[in-house]
Amino acid sequence: MGVIARYLPVLGVIATVTTVSLWFLYTYGIDKWGPTSLRESVHFVQKLSLAAVLLVWLWRSGAGLPVLIARPLDTIASTAFGLYLLHGFIYRRFLRIASAVFTSPDSIWNLIGGAAIIFCLGLLSCLAIIFVSRRLLGNHSRLLVGT
Repeated sequence: MGVIARYLPVLGVIATVTTVSLWFLYTYGIDKWGPTSLRESVHFVQKLSLAAVLLVWLWRSGAGLPVLIARPLDTIASTAFGLYLLHGFIYRRFLRIASAVFTSPDSIWNLIGGAAIIFCLGLLSCLAIIFVSRRLLGNHSRLLVGT
């Protein structure tokens, strides 16, 4: 964590540049560069840099977090691999449902609120699948959901 923390300013710049780049790519409808999706590539770099910044923040302030925040974070951390395996599949289902129901958001706040709801529903669904798998399969759940 100390090594990552040394690069925190660079990671912050990368997170900012990739966020602006994503806005530009989506605004101007740019995606493909040959067989590569620029949006997807930039999105992964953005997620990695934001995750590193968040990890450093949690590392520095983790001991002082209230139990109400620390326990859910601990649960998410202990199921991280299962979440990694499941999240794409689950979130795509919620996005398809949401895009069929809400064809055009009325405002940016509706879009942000909808994204927050989809995030929470997706996270809770993934956690439920992981916990049910653990209960039903015991140690063999690692073969199915990685935890």
